[in-house]
This record gives sequence, structure tokens and C-alpha cells, in this order.
Amino acid sequence: MTPGDPVRVFTCVAILLCVSAKSATIISLERLDSDMSFADESVFTAPSFGGPMYQDYTFVYLTWLPYLVGADVVRMVNLDFADPDYQLQLTLATTATVYLMIDDRLGDISVAMPWVIADGFQDTGDNMPASDMTLSVYAKTVPAGTVILREQDVQTGNMYTVAVVPEPGASLLMAAGAGIGLGVRARSRRG
Repeated sequence: MTPGDPVRVFTCVAILLCVSAKSATIISLERLDSDMSFADESVFTAPSFGGPMYQDYTFVYLTWLPYLVGADVVRMVNLDFADPDYQLQLTLATTATVYLMIDDRLGDISVAMPWVIADGFQDTGDNMPASDMTLSVYAKTVPAGTVILREQDVQTGNMYTVAVVPEPGASLLMAAGAGIGLGVRARSRRG
């Protein structure tokens, strides 16, 4: 194998794309309701521990579940917990699992937030500790495109939070496609 060998180039590009694809799953966020809050949602990459939960409160995640480390995380606005027509549209670059972390104090989610169950989110059985609460983790795999998250509209507990992780196969396919293109290009220059 030589330094410019197409196999080596392909492998390096594939690895870089797999790593970078994980942090670029959410392409955009858009509020679809009449946003009355003074802050906007934003996206950050989940570190191995800690991190801010909300734009308007100092609550933090105390730790991350291993499968959420490196996820795109939406830093929500906590005051939106009482917004009866809340709608946040996420645009995703690839097939991904969307995770909702919901304050356990809300009680029965099928009653408190019926859209979660109706939209196909399932309780993973995992919990995450945060500042003064425990969050139950719900998950749903969705294709690339848009996902609309809706209201909490419950006066108990804090606003749910969101994390998005690309499906491993989707990242590999993106990397392989880009790598094949580079491999073909490298061969065409040589020949």
C-alpha cells in the first residue's frame, strides 16, 4: 500500500465522514407556533458528561447514557412547558433515532403528552439524572426529513428535552457513497 493508495484514502474519508455525520444530523430547527418565549432553541453535541438543558434555566444534565454521547441535542426553552400550541420542527439529514427525555414528575405520558405515544415513541426503560429531576427516555426511529414535536402543556415538571442520533447504517452509507466517489475519482486520474 502506498501513501496515495485509493483504499487508504477511502478508509480515511469513510472514518472522517462517520465521525462528522454524527454531529450534523439536525440540519435545522423551526418553531411552527407563535413563539412567546424570549429565547430560541439551539443544538449542541452531547459531551460524555454534563451539559446545559435549557436556554432560560441553569439546569444541567448530570451524565449521558452511552448511546447519547455525541448526539445532536436540542437545548430547549423550559418556559415552553406551558405553551398549549408548541410545535418544533426538526429537519434531519439522515435516518435517525429521536430521543425525548421527559421529566418523571409528569406521570403517565399517555395522559400528560398523548402525542408522544400516538407518534410511536416508546419508553426505552432508561433514565437520565439531571439537576433536580430524573428523565425517562423515549425513542423513535425516523427517516431523513422533518419531524414535528409538540406541546407538553402540563403545569407539573420541566419541559422535555431532545437528542438525535443517526442510525449507524445511515452514517456508513453516507461515508461509503462519498468514499466510492473519491475512489473512482482517484482511479480516473491515474488511468
